[in-house]
Amino acid sequence: ADSISVIERNSFTCWGDSVKFGLEIFNYPPVAIVAGDNSVCAGEAGQVYSVPNNAGSTYNWSVPIGTSITSFPVTTNQITVTFGSISGNISVVETNSAGCVTNHTPLNVTVNPLPSPTITPSKALICLGEAVTFTAAPAGAANYTFYVDGVEAQDGASRTYITDSLTNGQGVTVEVTLASGCFATSTASYVIVSDPPVVTMVSSDADNRICTGTSVTFTASSATATNFEFRVNNIAQQSGASKTYVTNTLVNGDIVSVIGTTAFGCSAPGNDITVQVDPLPVANFTGTATICIGATTNLAVNVTTGTAPYQIQVNQGVGTISPYNSGAAIPVAPVVTTTYTLLSITDANGCTSCDGVNANIS
Repeated sequence: ADSISVIERNSFTCWGDSVKFGLEIFNYPPVAIVAGDNSVCAGEAGQVYSVPNNAGSTYNWSVPIGTSITSFPVTTNQITVTFGSISGNISVVETNSAGCVTNHTPLNVTVNPLPSPTITPSKALICLGEAVTFTAAPAGAANYTFYVDGVEAQDGASRTYITDSLTNGQGVTVEVTLASGCFATSTASYVIVSDPPVVTMVSSDADNRICTGTSVTFTASSATATNFEFRVNNIAQQSGASKTYVTNTLVNGDIVSVIGTTAFGCSAPGNDITVQVDPLPVANFTGTATICIGATTNLAVNVTTGTAPYQIQVNQGVGTISPYNSGAAIPVAPVVTTTYTLLSITDANGCTSCDGVNANIS
């Protein structure tokens, strides 16, 4: 504060006292640089910019096109903004209570673009438990974070993610981060995960115990499988749409299995059936002899293969003998020369041979 005065002197050298005028002088607000982050991401919100606060001053802010001031009032020394996509200066003009105006040094802000991430699966349809590879774009980003249904699954520099644990309906996304630090998340990528079929198999022989050469039918069933591959001891025997497999060549201990495959190509094994194959009985029919009329002689069936006791059938009126033990005498007394034939022998396992072995009695 000071005063301005003047002394006036006329041409006659007369002078008069000065009239003093009081004067108050105000300083301009000191120039400052706008403070804040000078590198941001497109669409970034919550960034704060400021200059020193001077009591009584008002502030007129300017921001780049597309950037909005989100704090109120906007005439304070500090603002909060949300960026668009255009770089530019953030500047402010301060006016103090005396009307003195200061243009503060603006801050040039670079608005970095966001990535436009995409994610592509290697297959559109997989079977449950099958591996699938997801590839993110763009390439060359600083970091890729993969999520499955929002849960982080992998983070790092690799832009590929391999998983075999997806279930149907799960979505995979990727967050791509550029060298600028700007990031964005892709839309979710989905693959169809098809369940494997449920396959069961039954045998036409209820106890899975048969005799050598017996024909057995194996029948598979499944609600979703369209192809059935039948195997014996893990060696494929038949493959196709047929649900049945018929064989008479099984040997003891053979394991019959089936693999069902859906129209989507998903496969699963059914149950195994182990078959017990009992041998057919083998026997010698003895008793060939020469006798007198009215005399008696013995026939006998000597079993070399089979499980006792047995049932045998002999012609010429002998008929069926059950139970029969190997080698037991079968008395006969033909009145004329007669040929006896062992028509069949069945062992305790139910296996039957029809060998037609003869014994001649004269």
